[in-house]
Amino acid sequence: MDQLWTIGKDGGVAYVIIALAPPADKIFEKLDDNLLEAYKHPVVMDQPFCQFVPHVVALYAEYQPLIARNSAKINHNVKIDAGAERGGTKDFVIPPGRGSGEILLTGGREAVIDVSCAIHTWMYARIALFNHPYFAVTDKDGKFEIKNVPIDTELSVNIWHESTNKKVEVRKLTAKKGDNELKLEIGAK
Repeated sequence: MDQLWTIGKDGGVAYVIIALAPPADKIFEKLDDNLLEAYKHPVVMDQPFCQFVPHVVALYAEYQPLIARNSAKINHNVKIDAGAERGGTKDFVIPPGRGSGEILLTGGREAVIDVSCAIHTWMYARIALFNHPYFAVTDKDGKFEIKNVPIDTELSVNIWHESTNKKVEVRKLTAKKGDNELKLEIGAK
């Protein structure tokens, strides 16, 4: 099954990356240890059959590890083309019922990197790396949530879908105290 366009029953689009960006002359402040703790839990990308599930994941680089799993009954390969500044290329076979252990990809600028399986060459996925925690990937219904949005700062809301392979600014927002969660739905309508 081609996962490029995964549309939910109500028209929501899965695997769209949503990311916030500060104004051009600003950077996001470093999170305190309590907020960073939430990003120490690994994101899991499984291969239950000849497909990566989920097809797109996003990571807070240098804090949030990835675990590649193989819950299928056959060998799979995971090749992550991260580039030298993001930890290099990872390329390994995962036997049935096993996992990779934690993989930590390093930062730098935001990037979307390719994942493939050399054994089953039609299999591919994407990993988006961010140097901040203000991002999400839409679920099967096109929904997402970004918590702890910075307050009293104008932010750009950007989306990325692999069909265009480019980031697009869709709106600006300024969160106020007590209202620092962004919840939206991305639909095909």
